[in-house]
Amino acid sequence: MYQTTIPDEPVCQVCQRPIELNRQFMDIPCLCQSCAQAMQKVKKVYKIDGIHWYVLYVYTDFLERLWFQLKEQKDIVLASLFLADEDVDLRSYCVCAMPSSEQKRLNRGFEPILEVFRNTSIDVYSPLYKTANIKQSNQPKAKRQEIQDVLQLKSCYWMPNKPILLVDDVCTTGATLSKACTLLSTSKVFIISAHPLWMASQQPNEVANAPWIW
Repeated sequence: MYQTTIPDEPVCQVCQRPIELNRQFMDIPCLCQSCAQAMQKVKKVYKIDGIHWYVLYVYTDFLERLWFQLKEQKDIVLASLFLADEDVDLRSYCVCAMPSSEQKRLNRGFEPILEVFRNTSIDVYSPLYKTANIKQSNQPKAKRQEIQDVLQLKSCYWMPNKPILLVDDVCTTGATLSKACTLLSTSKVFIISAHPLWMASQQPNEVANAPWIW
């Protein structure tokens, strides 16, 4: 019986197919070329109510499956992919993560955004909490704006005296993020992946040739 994969041959962390060793261009070293291209990095910047919102990836079907595999199937190794080829330096900011609900955190045993930043040596703070486990994308459009009311600010939570950079994994309507901005007096917003419909709605707010966040 012949083995189809050479021992110790690198494989893609998403599809498990062998990575081409003679590949000249490697966007993300731990992914095959097909999966790396499917990540669809855009690095767009929008100015909304005076705050710059930075978007790294488009929330495509591929990204939806990747987040599901990380969050719900607990394939935690995938968290390192999102910033794998980014030289991240956010030491001048107080990086604050948008929270999961208490139920989700208990079921998963981890916070996805904290895992995304784990290999960056950046401290990530959690000054916010949700009072209910509500998934925004499952709600009727008329109800989505009300979901921001489940977001609250923790009392007596210490953070360093630096400009606040608010981080979220997925932005669908931006309603909860907007509420978080008001609660935290946010300086900038960093969205790892944003829904294409939201990005289209914010096209008038796009800042051309804006410098990236780091």
